[in-house]
Amino acid sequence: MLQALLRGKLSREHEEIEDILTSNVFGLLQYCDPSLVVKFLSAVRWVGDDQSGSRLTTAANIILVDWQFWPFWSEPGCNPCEPDLVLTITIEGQPVALLLIEAKLNSAKSSTADDTPIPSDQLAKEWDNLAARATASGLLPILVYLTGHFSCPLSEITDAVDELWRKRKQRPTIGWLSWRDLPPILRRAPKTPLHDDLVSLLERMDLTYFGGLSPIDPTPINWAFGLGFTWNIATPDKMWRFE
Repeated sequence: MLQALLRGKLSREHEEIEDILTSNVFGLLQYCDPSLVVKFLSAVRWVGDDQSGSRLTTAANIILVDWQFWPFWSEPGCNPCEPDLVLTITIEGQPVALLLIEAKLNSAKSSTADDTPIPSDQLAKEWDNLAARATASGLLPILVYLTGHFSCPLSEITDAVDELWRKRKQRPTIGWLSWRDLPPILRRAPKTPLHDDLVSLLERMDLTYFGGLSPIDPTPINWAFGLGFTWNIATPDKMWRFE
């Protein structure tokens, strides 16, 4: 699928399906040096006062294991959900956290808050299930909202935070990450065909930050200003010209 996308074999509609992007990027990252994913996660911007996610995702000795793509969760008392990716974070061989990544490209959240007693906003219900599963395993729940924005879509996160507080009296650990944070990390990594393909993919999807202007060619241009034309303007009572 990746090569078909890079070579323009998919329709634009298919190229913009976020599940294809998630599969291409994280499907390859799981086979790369784990430090790449750790560096990517270290770019998360955390929303609210809870910085426990930051302390974990920037730890030097974390390892990511048990990659689960699109698991279906339906914990007791929760609305069911299907997060894009769930990772288990271990430190020195000990599982310490369950990290959920909800990835978006151009689409909005699939559901929003309502008046029912159970969280229904997409991020809120994912946190609801995540917290239940993580707590049962003695792990810290962490949710990362991954989008293509240039800056944090704060209202999309705070809507979920507000609903969780209203219905569960919980303050979730939620952070935001942009797809655009990944290309610079890949460019600084040792050069490999896989890294090059991932950068090409994100460039094709226009998921990069502004990288500056291209160098200007310093080759001298031979030109000169000289007289070589004449024009006239005539009115009923006068005429003048430039020559």
